[in-house]
Amino acid sequence: MKVSRRDRLLLTGLFGILAAVCSYFLVFCPVMEKAKALELENERLRAEITDLTIKTESKDSYVADTQSMKQDIDAVYQRFPVDVREEDGILLAVNQELIASMLIDSINISACEHVGPAEDYGEEAQHANVSEGSQSVPSSLMGRNVTMHYLVSYEGLKRSIKNIIAQDNRMSIHSLTVAYDESTGLLSGTTSVDMYCIPGQPGKEYIQPSFSSVLVGTDNIFGSLEAYESYDRTQTYGAGSMTREEEAAGTEEDTEEEAREERDTAGTEEGTALAEQEEEDTGIEAP
Repeated sequence: MKVSRRDRLLLTGLFGILAAVCSYFLVFCPVMEKAKALELENERLRAEITDLTIKTESKDSYVADTQSMKQDIDAVYQRFPVDVREEDGILLAVNQELIASMLIDSINISACEHVGPAEDYGEEAQHANVSEGSQSVPSSLMGRNVTMHYLVSYEGLKRSIKNIIAQDNRMSIHSLTVAYDESTGLLSGTTSVDMYCIPGQPGKEYIQPSFSSVLVGTDNIFGSLEAYESYDRTQTYGAGSMTREEEAAGTEEDTEEEAREERDTAGTEEGTALAEQEEEDTGIEAP
């Protein structure tokens, strides 16, 4: 079969078109896509280089700001103790009785727990074994609640709130409820205080509270009766009122003085009677 020259030209043109189409889709398009991807990568790298250049130029400023923020964080940590134990709650109650002249009936102290939702601390913190004095606990905010039930005057209540605010360790009043007690004329109330700590602070240890103001071996460990009676005496009779011992001593002195006056009066009356009797017997008036 003979192929004419015209057909050969048509077949050559067809093959040329097929080759061009294959070259476009198999060579040119992949190369263009790769070039576009490279261009995008170059733009990202140029932006990253620009950002790194700016950060490098501002390195000193970033280092100074980081150090300043670290100092601020350390200063906040220093305001919190590494632990809050039952002794701290009892000492707070003792101070309340001494300063505010409270008569505390009972104290409830809860366990030391994480403050805030548990999910904020992650799975590791949720399953952490929290023990007193433990330094393995992550540095997260923890707290212990102390609830006091008491009798107090209005002035004593104000002093008790001021005393809580003035404490060195971080704490806050969770709730406060008071009501007038007609039987005593005082306020019967309940104060719930949250005491906070941050365990695991490096180079910081728990400080044992001092109970030097509490007498060892006394039946009244808080000294509440003495403090309350002293406060009640001051409110009733004034700041210069006497203690019970002073009142008893003063009463004894008054009794002795009255006895002496009675003896002097009796002696005077007896002398007068003898003089009158002598006058009657002699008939001469006594000088």
